[in-house]
Amino acid sequence: MESVRRAIVWNDDLIFYSRIDNRARATGGKALQAKDLARTLVLCADPLTACVLVDIHVAGEDLGALMAALGKQSSRPRVIGFGSHVEAAALRRARELGCDLVLPRSKFVEDLITRWEEWNLPCAGSTAPDKNDPDQEPRAEPVHQGSQTVDG
Repeated sequence: MESVRRAIVWNDDLIFYSRIDNRARATGGKALQAKDLARTLVLCADPLTACVLVDIHVAGEDLGALMAALGKQSSRPRVIGFGSHVEAAALRRARELGCDLVLPRSKFVEDLITRWEEWNLPCAGSTAPDKNDPDQEPRAEPVHQGSQTVDG
C-alpha cells in the first residue's frame, strides 16, 4: 500500500505542474494534477493527500464548491490558493472562501522551495493557520500594484 504524502495541483499548465511535481519528488513526495473540480474532489478524498494547490483563476467559481465540500469533512487537506498579483479581488475572494493560505503566483513560486514541507504537513482541522501569520488567521500576502500595496 502506498504511503507517500501527496499534493493535488489544480491547474491547467503542464509546465507549471511539472515544476511543482519536481519539488514534490525531491522531498520524497508526489504531486498529482487535477484540471477540474470533480477530479480534485476525488483526489482530496484520499487520506494521503496533504495539500491542494489551487490556481484560483483556473478554479474560478468552483473554488467555492471545493471549499464547501472540504468544509464538511472532519479532516481535510490544507488548501493553498495562488493567482495573479494584479487580481487583488480574486486573491481576497479565495481567502474569504476559506483557503488556508493565498499567495500571489510569484510568492507561491518563491515559497515552493522554502515552505514545501510545511505545506505538506497534515492539516488537523478545517483550517490550518499559516504559522508565519502573527494573527494566526489565513491571509493573503499584500499585493503590490505600482507604488501602492493592497491588502490581499
